[in-house]
Amino acid sequence: MAQSPPADNADVDIDVHRRENRLRQRRVKILTTRDSWAVLARKDDILRQTLDGIAVATNPDVICDIGCFNGEEIARFHRLVPSASCYAFEANKRNIDNYINARSDLEGVVVNNVAVADYDGEIEFNILNAEGEQEDWRRAAGSLNERTDGVGGEKVSVRCTRLDTHFASQLNDNCTFLLWIDVEGALDRVIAGGQKLLSRTIAFRAEVERHQFWAGQKLAHETISAIENLGFILVADSYTEDAFAQSDVLFVNKNWLKLASRDE
Repeated sequence: MAQSPPADNADVDIDVHRRENRLRQRRVKILTTRDSWAVLARKDDILRQTLDGIAVATNPDVICDIGCFNGEEIARFHRLVPSASCYAFEANKRNIDNYINARSDLEGVVVNNVAVADYDGEIEFNILNAEGEQEDWRRAAGSLNERTDGVGGEKVSVRCTRLDTHFASQLNDNCTFLLWIDVEGALDRVIAGGQKLLSRTIAFRAEVERHQFWAGQKLAHETISAIENLGFILVADSYTEDAFAQSDVLFVNKNWLKLASRDE
């Protein structure tokens, strides 16, 4: 069998150089991705501290965690602003039974097994199949909308409410609000059902998406524009390129100081 002629040294050098370049590019991509996630984590922490500071400084009458999963955020607000009436909304009853009811730091917080939507009544809620450890992201990713990526789950019927309906009494009393919203692609429906309440909201943080994870959802640019048209200023967006298509936005009401100082 004929043997191939020995490779020229120049050819070998070129091949080695190409392999080294590929490996270098791969390492750069990995490092960039890791760094991007680290940056996103830092942004998330800064946003959390900023909203916490706003809550303490402005002392809102009512604080709501909409899509509260395990109650971690509303528990923190309850500690930070003990004078505020705190409400948690979670449509997935399993999360309430498994995580929220087991907490000892939610005494005084009103927990509602209710979906916040754009009408009052009953609504189908999509619960994703979750496996393995408690940290499985799917436990916190239920939505009024269906997934677009084929992640399995089940539909359950739950009670739903508009924010303006649920807090009609507090709105009549001119209460002020601060919100944390994480509703997996249904932010536009929360906003549609809370126009009056938002006019009394000092600030809020919400999750937005730049990819359609959920069927029929509004994407970040649409949602941000709609919120700005309601009289809010976008303070920050944690979106980080090469990290994830979801991010958190922080909005402050243009009239936040008037609301917070009760100058009405």
